[in-house]
Amino acid sequence: MNQDSLKADIVFKAIGQSMQDTMFSGSGMPEIKKGKIAVNNDYETSLTGVWSGGDCLGSGEDLTVQAVEDGKQAANSIHQKIMQQ
Repeated sequence: MNQDSLKADIVFKAIGQSMQDTMFSGSGMPEIKKGKIAVNNDYETSLTGVWSGGDCLGSGEDLTVQAVEDGKQAANSIHQKIMQQ
């Protein structure tokens, strides 16, 4: 792994489309509501240690500026969780 890459098991790339709520049912994937990834107030998904942001969320805003803000908020949440350990 170099400076320009991150190790991940899976990455969801959102392009303004939606997913079927049952598509990932029972397969260890995050909960889907209304075709978007469901998150709590800290942007954490139903999977412990997995956060999400941007247009794959059900926030209603499919804008780059909203995705950046979601990323900042998720990063703050991740930082807080790490500091509590």
